[in-house]
Amino acid sequence: MAYCTQTDIELIHGQRNVITWSNLDNNVEAAVTSVIDNAIARADAFIDDELRSGPYAIPLVDKLTGITPLTIKFISAELAGYFLFLNRGLRDSDVGERMMQHKKEAESYLNMCRSGQRQLNAVRSDNTPTAPSIA
Repeated sequence: MAYCTQTDIELIHGQRNVITWSNLDNNVEAAVTSVIDNAIARADAFIDDELRSGPYAIPLVDKLTGITPLTIKFISAELAGYFLFLNRGLRDSDVGERMMQHKKEAESYLNMCRSGQRQLNAVRSDNTPTAPSIA
């Protein structure tokens, strides 16, 4: 189960950008779904790897609905856009700086979730106590 969709990426980065960034050969006017699917897989693996040693079960799912927590959906879409842009090898420094900022913000949020500074509405891993323990 992917954490985000192509539409989620387009809502953050723009449909035209997703089309451009996914066309590695510049020969189509539509988005290349296989490239987008790869970027989503990379983003999701990045998220899972960042949170694997944290308090949440992987894959991340909302503890009430069983679907991807909204925060993770947005982070996945931000990162997938970053990976699409990076794969394309574009040299626009302004866009590149914004894309790097997206990645840094995502990393920072994931680090806070792993350390317990931020809480996700997600299923916790079995080895994480959900109530205070008596020592």
